[in-house]
Amino acid sequence: MRKIKLTVIVVVKKDLNGLIQTVDSLLKCSSMAFEVIIKDACADAESCKYNSSDPRVSYYSKSDTGIYDAMNQAVQYASGRYVLFMNCGDCISSLRGFQLFLNMLSDSDSDIVVCSGISVSSPTRVKSVPAIISDFYLYRQVICHQATCIDLNYFVKQQGFDTKNYVVRADQEMFIRLRKNGAKIRIFDVNFIICAPFGFSISPSRLEQSKNELNMIRKKYFGPCQRRLYWLAHNLTFPAVRSYLLSKNKHFALK
Repeated sequence: MRKIKLTVIVVVKKDLNGLIQTVDSLLKCSSMAFEVIIKDACADAESCKYNSSDPRVSYYSKSDTGIYDAMNQAVQYASGRYVLFMNCGDCISSLRGFQLFLNMLSDSDSDIVVCSGISVSSPTRVKSVPAIISDFYLYRQVICHQATCIDLNYFVKQQGFDTKNYVVRADQEMFIRLRKNGAKIRIFDVNFIICAPFGFSISPSRLEQSKNELNMIRKKYFGPCQRRLYWLAHNLTFPAVRSYLLSKNKHFALK
């Protein structure tokens, strides 16, 4: 029986083309150390026509309340030690990088492994993660779930995404919660994901809700003085200064 290091969960809703693009890019990797679980929200949608003879791919269909509820549901089918969540349209940009990532997971004892970068296709750019994930970074940025894998048992123990209180920013809330709860995080120097130029959280119809949820998260996890300090640091400094604060200054480190 093969040993599965990583379960890649791909959630889909009426997007067959995006699903094919994502899964086909994963299956170009010849390694048998990972599996792909497709979680479809609509049993009668066109996406249910996706069919793969590859033994690494499994398909499940069940209604859900949203993208993060779908991800929570899909975890029950996972066999890997770690889980990675991808959206339809996201792709593997470097097979070598993905294989290095799989190899690294064999010896990892971390709760969360974050890739040092993720490519965004439109406009083309690379979003980097600092060597130290501080409170200041978490206040300002979202850790991309497409470039982050989580220990399966740890994810379940921490109750996954909070879909009762967050619809748009459940991923951001979860990563902050896990870090505050003492998760052991490793930054791995690799970039093998290219993220689709569209997304649930940046949909124009969700902008107001996204803003409200961000305010909820900041008030829950950062105190008034901390929020004021970070607001000043972000709005009254240049990017080079903020980079220094993220990596060097103890007042901006995780507490």
